[in-house]
Amino acid sequence: MPFFALTFGCDIIWKGRIPLSGIQLPSLEVGPIIRTVSFDREQGIRSDVAPDSWKESGEKGVIWLDLEGPGPDELKLLEGVFGFHKLNIEDAMNVRHRPKVEEYPGYTFMVMHAIVPNSPNHMGTTAFALFFGRNFVVTVHGSRLPFLDDVVARCKQNSILMERGVDFLVYTLADGLVDDYFPMLDRIEGQFARLEEELYYRPDNRTVNRIFKLRRELLELRKVLGPQRDMFNILLRLDFPFTTNETRVYFMDVYDHILRIVDLVETYRELVGGSLEVYLTAVSNRVNEVVKTLTVVATVVLPATVITGIYGMNFAFMPELRLRYGYFWALGVMAVSTVSMLIYFRRKKWI
Repeated sequence: MPFFALTFGCDIIWKGRIPLSGIQLPSLEVGPIIRTVSFDREQGIRSDVAPDSWKESGEKGVIWLDLEGPGPDELKLLEGVFGFHKLNIEDAMNVRHRPKVEEYPGYTFMVMHAIVPNSPNHMGTTAFALFFGRNFVVTVHGSRLPFLDDVVARCKQNSILMERGVDFLVYTLADGLVDDYFPMLDRIEGQFARLEEELYYRPDNRTVNRIFKLRRELLELRKVLGPQRDMFNILLRLDFPFTTNETRVYFMDVYDHILRIVDLVETYRELVGGSLEVYLTAVSNRVNEVVKTLTVVATVVLPATVITGIYGMNFAFMPELRLRYGYFWALGVMAVSTVSMLIYFRRKKWI
């Protein structure tokens, strides 16, 4: 049974050249965080593995190397020590790379997308590259990902997880990454509840701006989750050299979670479209109410306008102009016509 290593709270920063099995290491400046932990039956867990011991630790057991915010020099180290292809290293540097899984001689390369905490966009994601072979796991990411700390805590509490092989560690990482999406979806659901309340009571331009923003973010999320779902489907259907049938059952569980997340995102996208239609309908109804009110007012005062217009003409001979009570008769006709029209509109249920 192979063993694997866990990322631990050990940051290793080098400066200078240290020989590693005949390989000269480039100078690394302070900045990237490189965490390593190895495990073997003789020494157990080690969190202080130096660069010149990576290869030896992998030969004795398994080593997990985690690179956070690496530069080109750090990734060249991976090419020298583990023999990764240059194209894979370039893909690992691209934080927007499409999720995928590929098989190469001696290792399997995966790209997933993880939730970025404290992102300006509450649905911000970043690429999470993962290399795994017979006795090593290498993870590369551009920013801190809390689910990695959770995986470390679980492995420290339960040593049995450390004895189940490299592929089980890959499953544990994938499971933690995917489960990070569910709290985000809960926040989206809360946003929808607030949007519905605003649409019902006080829809305005800010509401429609939030609808469009949420719609755009869900579209970006769908672009990530669709390929990620297909990637796990490929991982389940094809035989990869470093995964076992026993662990494939666990990958099926991760795939089910991805399907649930994709379904929820699709549902939310439909709800966003429905919310936009509700907003447009509400605005249209408000406009109709305003137009109806103005129309009623204009229609009600129309008889009075006609009367005042007729008797406002400057003809010298008009029969009613010399009536003693003509002014009061004119006002009475105006009032009666206005009240009559209001009663008629009320019976027709127009007002």
